[in-house]
Amino acid sequence: ISVSAQLGVRTRVVLSRMDEPLGITAGNALEVAETVQSLAGNMSPDVARLVSVLGANLLEMTGYTGNGEELISQVIRDGSAMERFRRMLLQQGVEESVANRLVQGQPVLPTSPYTTQFTAQSTGWVIEVDAWIVGQVCLELGAGRRKTGGTIDLTVGVEVWKHRGDRVVEGEPWVTVHHSTPSLPASLVSYLQQALIVGSAPVDRPDIVIEVLH
Repeated sequence: ISVSAQLGVRTRVVLSRMDEPLGITAGNALEVAETVQSLAGNMSPDVARLVSVLGANLLEMTGYTGNGEELISQVIRDGSAMERFRRMLLQQGVEESVANRLVQGQPVLPTSPYTTQFTAQSTGWVIEVDAWIVGQVCLELGAGRRKTGGTIDLTVGVEVWKHRGDRVVEGEPWVTVHHSTPSLPASLVSYLQQALIVGSAPVDRPDIVIEVLH
């Protein structure tokens, strides 16, 4: 912040929690699909909170004097945020028919040929879903690069259905893995199951926003 101030650039820092996956999905096409759903108003609570805080702070920094969080909520409700996203796609060279289908929720994005659901191994309350493990699993699936120039599989990733504070029952699905091979390595299955920590007592879900620094 101090360096930005010396350069004459107004800056704020939103410190947010990254110890649990943000939203539902992790993976390229899956995250785009969730983004479109979010712009349509179907946001997970943590995404809604972060979008609201980030958007409000950006508006304040441009001189907006109204209620920034309310404006963010309004443009999502009235569809103007989605329309802006559609126009951004067009400006980046996306065919109009494709952009229109995407924002309408029609199937446009590539999908993986296989999905596997993982179920909870005990009943209780979710204490943690380890974001590091989820990220490493996505990397193993091919969602990220291990080296410069590496190939990325846009279709693979995970959908996390349970988060900290949620009630979970043994045998209930907590994550869906999207993969490009018929089966998953046993080591990957075991590793991913370690990401879900279940306790016997209820726990609160902390605010995803830790602090806003000016």
